[in-house]
Parts: sequence; C-alpha cells; structure tokens
Amino acid sequence: MQLLIMDDEASVVNTLALTVQWEDSGIEEVHTAYSAHDALKIAARNSIDIMITDIRMPEMSGLELIEVMRSYSRKTRCIILTGHDEFEYAKKAMSYQTLDYLLKPIDYAELIASVQRAVEQIEEEWREVASFQRIQQTLRANLPLLRAQLLNDLLRNKSMAPDQ
Repeated sequence: MQLLIMDDEASVVNTLALTVQWEDSGIEEVHTAYSAHDALKIAARNSIDIMITDIRMPEMSGLELIEVMRSYSRKTRCIILTGHDEFEYAKKAMSYQTLDYLLKPIDYAELIASVQRAVEQIEEEWREVASFQRIQQTLRANLPLLRAQLLNDLLRNKSMAPDQ
C-alpha cells in the first residue's frame, strides 16, 4: 500500500515520514509532498491508497485537494491532520468521506490507528473483489454444463418452478 503525507509544514511531513514505522501498519511506500501541486503530481504517477493532509494550505485547501484526488481514485482513503478544530471544516470533511479528522499536536497512536483502519478497509475491499471474481470464474467454467442441463430438462418436458 502507498501512503501520501501532504502538509505545507515540512517539519510535520518529514517527522511523520521518518519517525513512524509505517511498514508495521502495512504501508509499503511513503510519499511526501509539501504543496498540493506536488501531491497531485505524485498521485498522477502513483496509485495512492491513503493520504494524510492538512486542511489549510496556501495554494489549495486540503478539502479541495481531496476533491481533486477523488478524480484520480475514488478509493483513496483520506485522513485530515490539522490544527483547526472548526466545526465547518469537520462537517465538510465528512461530506468528502474522509476517514478521520485528527487535530495537531499529533497523537501518533491515534494517527497510526487511523491508517491501520484504512489499510483494513482496503484489504477487505480487495477480498470482496477477489471473492466476486472467483464466483464469476466458477460460473463461466460451469456455464456450458448448466446450459446443457437446462436444455436436457426442457427436452424431457420437465416442469420447472416459475422462479427458475
């Protein structure tokens, strides 16, 4: 899984990227960005699974960034990490389906738990997709047999329930 950490405060980005053992949470690659423009460039080149972003930044707000990121992938999980505890921001973040709205100073345990929840959600989606694909594959493999059985039943004039 790929994580993008985006904040206009380089110290926040660097501290998170270098001090947290992200691989323990299932993160294979950590990308860092210090502006929304950089974050979008990274997202255009990489499949970002989880993004941590600030909310107030000079060129684009974190909410605007999330909206643009959704055009790259609707599946990207977003976590807001900000020093602003204004209700309107939190309300808007909910409408953008952010996973969490965390406040600075950073509670590392809370942030790691949030990332782990995101990883679990993504893995569950992958399991569901894999299960659906197995069902489709099984149906495709057995479709000739099912058709033959149906044709055989019809030729024998076997009665069928209306729902069949």
